[in-house]
Amino acid sequence: MGNITFCGRGQVKTFVLDGFSTTILSSFSTNFGTGLSWTLAGDLWLASRDNRKLYAHDGATSTIIDSVSTTPISAFSNPEGISVGIDESEVNYAERSTVNKIYKLDGFTTVILDSITTPNTGTTPFGLTDDGVDIHWTNTDLAKIFKGTGFTTTIKDSYISPIVFPHGSGWDGTDSYLNGLMDLYHHSGFTSTILDSIDTLTVFGLSGVEGIEWDDTAARLGVAPPDITLGLHRVVHPPENPRLFSTGSITRRFIRRTQVGALQSPAFVLAQLLIERSLTDAHDAPCATFPTFVSWMPDTGSIPDNVVVLYDAGGVDDGRLMDGTNIDHFGVQVAIRAKEFQVGWVKIREIALALEKVKRVTITIGDFQYLIHNVSQQAAPIHAGLELGTKRRHLITLNLLLTLEEM
Repeated sequence: MGNITFCGRGQVKTFVLDGFSTTILSSFSTNFGTGLSWTLAGDLWLASRDNRKLYAHDGATSTIIDSVSTTPISAFSNPEGISVGIDESEVNYAERSTVNKIYKLDGFTTVILDSITTPNTGTTPFGLTDDGVDIHWTNTDLAKIFKGTGFTTTIKDSYISPIVFPHGSGWDGTDSYLNGLMDLYHHSGFTSTILDSIDTLTVFGLSGVEGIEWDDTAARLGVAPPDITLGLHRVVHPPENPRLFSTGSITRRFIRRTQVGALQSPAFVLAQLLIERSLTDAHDAPCATFPTFVSWMPDTGSIPDNVVVLYDAGGVDDGRLMDGTNIDHFGVQVAIRAKEFQVGWVKIREIALALEKVKRVTITIGDFQYLIHNVSQQAAPIHAGLELGTKRRHLITLNLLLTLEEM
C-alpha cells in the first residue's frame, strides 16, 4: 500500500494523503517544490523551479540532507520534474524554458549521464516519473502525457490530459496520477480514463498544486521492497560523516554492523517498541497478560504461561564497502509461549501486522536513542509444536529482519 504525495503552491508544503483520498496523513515544510520523487530508502527528493535546485529530504520531513544547484547543468535552469531510479545512481529531471530537456544525472550530482530533447519542438516537459523501465512525462503545450521507450524520445504510449495544463505525473505500478493547477487525478492504468479526482482548492484550501507521486517506490518501480533487496537498505555512515556517504556516484545509506549492539542488542530495542506500542507488557508490569523477556524464557512459579521472548538471531550480511565498513541487517526472533494455541496465534499475528507498519520510529533507552527504519518478516509465523515436559504449552515463532540505526 502507498500514498499520494504532492506539493502545495502558496503554503510551501508537501502533503502526504492516505492513499488517494482527502485524508491528510502528514504535511511538512519544503522549499517551493515543482516535482517530487521517493527513493527506495524512503527519502523524498524534490525539484524546485524557483530555487533552481534539487533537494534530498530525510524521509517525510522538512530536514534537508543534501541539495544541488541545477545552474551548472543548464544556464536556463528551471527544474520541473524529478524521478529517482532503483539504486539512486540515476536521477532524471525535466527542465523547461528554451531547453525542453530531460536529463539523466549521475546520482545526486550535476554530472550528466545522458539527456533527451522532448519530441515536438518547443513543447515543455513538466511532471516526470519512472516505472522502472520507461520514463513518463507531462507536456503542457500539447496537454498530453507521454511514455518513452526507456530513456529515449521514442514514444511507446500517450494519452490526452483531462486538463489544459498537466503538471505532475505519478505512477503506482498499475495506475497513473496527474495534477493540474488545482486538481489531482487518478487514472486507470496508463489511459485517459479517470477513476477519481480531488479538488484541492475546495477540500484543502490550496491555491494550487505542483508535482505528484506515489510514495511506495518499490511498487512504482516494480521491484522487491527494500527490506529484501540487498544493498538498498538505509543508513550508515562511515565515522567521518555521520549523515551521508557516497561511494563512487551512488549515494546510499546503510546500517553498519559495529554501529548498533555495543550498547543494546537489536532484540532489546525491538522489545521496547513492542511494549511502547502496547503489543506486549513489561515483564514486571502488574497483571501482565504477555510479559516480555529478551534472550531467555523463564518458567518459575511467578511467571504466567503466556510470554513473549525476543532473541537476537542471524541477520543478513550485505558484504563490505571499499572503506572496510561491514553492512549488516539484524535478525530478531519473536517467540510466543501460550497455554492455548489460538491465543498465541492471535498475538503473534497482531505483532506481525503492527511491525509491518513501522517506519522510522525512535526508541529511547536510558540516555540513548535508536531509530528503527523498518521491520520485515523473513517468513510467516511458525508453530513449533508443544514444548517438552509436562506443561505442554504451544510455541510459535516469527523471524524478522530489523533495519536499525543508533542515533
